[in-house]
Amino acid sequence: MRKIMLLFVCGLVLYPEEASAQRECGAQAVKEILIAKDPSYAFKFAHRKEHAAQQTRLYQESLSKVKAKTTAVVKIPIVFHIVLNANQINTLGGATGIRARVHSQVDALNRDFSKKNGDTSSVPSAFKPLIGNAEIEFGLPRRKPDGSATEGFEIITTTESGFPMNSLASGAKYSSTGGADTWDPTRYLNVWIVNITPGGTLGFTLPPFSFSPGPEDGIVLTYGAFGVRAGATDYYLGGIDRGRTLTHEIGHYFNLDHVWGDDGGLCPTNGGSDDGVSDTPPQANYTYNSSHPGGVVPFPLLDNCTPSGSGIMWMNFMDYVNDAWMYMFTHGQVSRMRATLASTGISHSLTQHPELFDWPTDVAHLEKERSINIYPNPTKGAFTISFANVSGLREIAVLNLMGQSVYSIKPANKTITNYSIDLTGVSMGVYMVQCTFDNGTITRKLAFQ
Repeated sequence: MRKIMLLFVCGLVLYPEEASAQRECGAQAVKEILIAKDPSYAFKFAHRKEHAAQQTRLYQESLSKVKAKTTAVVKIPIVFHIVLNANQINTLGGATGIRARVHSQVDALNRDFSKKNGDTSSVPSAFKPLIGNAEIEFGLPRRKPDGSATEGFEIITTTESGFPMNSLASGAKYSSTGGADTWDPTRYLNVWIVNITPGGTLGFTLPPFSFSPGPEDGIVLTYGAFGVRAGATDYYLGGIDRGRTLTHEIGHYFNLDHVWGDDGGLCPTNGGSDDGVSDTPPQANYTYNSSHPGGVVPFPLLDNCTPSGSGIMWMNFMDYVNDAWMYMFTHGQVSRMRATLASTGISHSLTQHPELFDWPTDVAHLEKERSINIYPNPTKGAFTISFANVSGLREIAVLNLMGQSVYSIKPANKTITNYSIDLTGVSMGVYMVQCTFDNGTITRKLAFQ
């Protein structure tokens, strides 16, 4: 019998009768079910919460002891397992449509987790100083666990109409039941795209409880909440079309709680648990657009826990407003996420595998198809990349030897064959220039002196 590890679940629920989706988390209900089945889960949940708080304190203390208060960008391999039936795959536009959604979803994550999302301009001035930059970058792996090539996603055609929430969509996570097996969760962040039944659940998370993640750890999204809308007729759930469901769920995976603390409407002053983050205002409960006239959430929005001043932070990624109203993480939330990725954090291993972003040697034929010249090399900072063939060029990136990005560009004009880049001021040393095409990546060494 297969042993299933169930650790923490957050379900986002859509009510069909609403014009727009409403998010509602099933974490408390699932927690009660798990504890009822196995009382030891009460300790597991409490330990996980305390461990997150302790690691955050240690992380913040470590930052206070160094002169530089900035953190290096970390890059995490994220793989998408699309487990849908033929009709659902067609609804997303087939393989081509799914590929576009995968890339748009990763782009959305990288904007949200690096404070590059343009809608931060909509954050009220009172909260603007609190906007945090997680400096977390997500990338599609180019190598499967067995070392073979991949685009960073796989499409599994199932005969199932959907996968039940009450089983945590477990059937989608094993090839033996017609799903897609987990890729090593110590190296990849796994996301399954399925139809979650019964209708309504947008997504849920099973984050790692220990340094040895379980076989089902990862995130499940329903397929109508996946990616970023590109056209008016694209299939998306109402109001959930900017990729923020996955932003929210990854927040949970990296130890963030909802901003109101899932405590039944209590406030910290009367026994409420809050979210454990000091710079998110105390909040009694979740925020829905549909609870306000015209779906417009006012500012300030006051409640029992913050009855004055700037009110609650409803525009936070960890609240329940629609995608177009989510704008920010705070500095405190960033510290909490970075702590789980730090050297002593549970998810640190996800940051330690830059080799997964390199195509395996069996795609070396790319070298024969394209000629790339970088000059001058060595350089004092400015250099030019010249391409003989730019068809399918997706991205040019410069990485240090730790796999951390120091520069990247995604060309909008696919006819340009020469790119002049000036990285004057970059520390001396050897860097890797990665040129990613539709069918592979070519890497060159570049020395700065």
